[in-house]
Amino acid sequence: TLNKKGKGDVLPINIGLESEAAAKSIQDYNTLVLQRNKYLENATPDNPLVKDVNQQIEEMKSSLSQSLQKNITTLELAKRKVESQLGGSEHMIGKIPTQEKLFRSIERQQQIKENLYLLLLQKREEAAISMEITAEKARVIDKAFVFKKPVAPKKIMILGVFLLIGGLIPFSWIYLRSILQSTIVKRTDITKLTGLPVIAEIPKLTSKDNTLVSFNDVSPMAEAFRIFVTNLRFLLPGKESPYTIMVTSSVKGEGKTFISTNLSIILASSRNKVLVVGADVRNPQLQRYNPSMKSAKGLTEFLSEDILDVNEIIHPSGYNENCDFIYSGSIPPNPTDLLQNGRLDELLTAVKAKNKYKYIVLDTAPLLLVTDSFLIADKSDAIVYVTRSEVSEKSYIEFLNHSVEDNKLKNVGIVLNGIKESNFGYGNKHGYGYHAEEKKWWHKFF
Repeated sequence: TLNKKGKGDVLPINIGLESEAAAKSIQDYNTLVLQRNKYLENATPDNPLVKDVNQQIEEMKSSLSQSLQKNITTLELAKRKVESQLGGSEHMIGKIPTQEKLFRSIERQQQIKENLYLLLLQKREEAAISMEITAEKARVIDKAFVFKKPVAPKKIMILGVFLLIGGLIPFSWIYLRSILQSTIVKRTDITKLTGLPVIAEIPKLTSKDNTLVSFNDVSPMAEAFRIFVTNLRFLLPGKESPYTIMVTSSVKGEGKTFISTNLSIILASSRNKVLVVGADVRNPQLQRYNPSMKSAKGLTEFLSEDILDVNEIIHPSGYNENCDFIYSGSIPPNPTDLLQNGRLDELLTAVKAKNKYKYIVLDTAPLLLVTDSFLIADKSDAIVYVTRSEVSEKSYIEFLNHSVEDNKLKNVGIVLNGIKESNFGYGNKHGYGYHAEEKKWWHKFF
């Protein structure tokens, strides 16, 4: 507004300025304006006096403008400060209801606890008064006396009870475990269920053991198979060789192929020629021990008359020069029909006619799952029935008993496979041989 004023216009003095310097400048400015107007009454604008006054007015106007601008800046800062204080005050005012609510809650809690405290004080006083006015319910007639020995607890009785409990708990646990245990664990579990002989106990494989035994093997595994062979010879009939031995089990996973292969290796170690026939054509497992022969022609091709000469399907085992294999071959769509078509009899007759093999080991299918093994059983001189510790169910032995009673199986010997050392029967848990390592003293406790 100062710039819009003419040189002949004066400025108002009372405009609310707090700065005395600004007010003094306005007053001086107005004095110059009045002086100029007075000169103009008797002179023209070009008069040197008028020009001099005009110059003073312009200088004063510039000075006054700067002074007013500074004043405006000061007022703006003051305004912002006031607005900031106003915002803080409004925020504090907004928090008042919440704080008031909190204070009221604290006040209520204080009143409740105060009332509760006063009530408890009152009850304590009432109890104290009641105790003071209550009459005695008993009085001492005679002084107590003390026994030389404690009346209770009775040590002998406690010791007897704990000895009784200590004896009952393990026997009860053993009895319950024998009832609830549904699987075969050790030799006695089999002998309690059947009169058939247990001709071998094969130890459980460890990470250090080889899957197959070797010629000069003196490990517990190899010794167990040698005992197996000795007992098997007592089971075989007193006739001239070759002997046909059928190896079977109840279900898959009990280790019949493992037993068949190692049995044949031990038999062949005595310089006896052995032929292993993979007669489980539904689920061939014999190739596991020689993966390179997985696609080899075998029993299936002979039974289906794809191969007529038995020599074409006989392969060396690769483990022992006296042991040969006939692998199962490809899986047929009609295994039962193939086993009944008479070709298996022709194969066995052809093999026996060679007078080359003393033992023919038939690795057959599980009895509980399919009927294939029952079709082969009458062609065998002895049947090795494989069970596995902690895997085979006790009910499988009942099934075996019924099969023997029905004359479906004859001359049967049972092998317990995968048994832990602690569950061995008789003396099998003790090693024998100069090579055996002496056990550490702490192992004798386990």
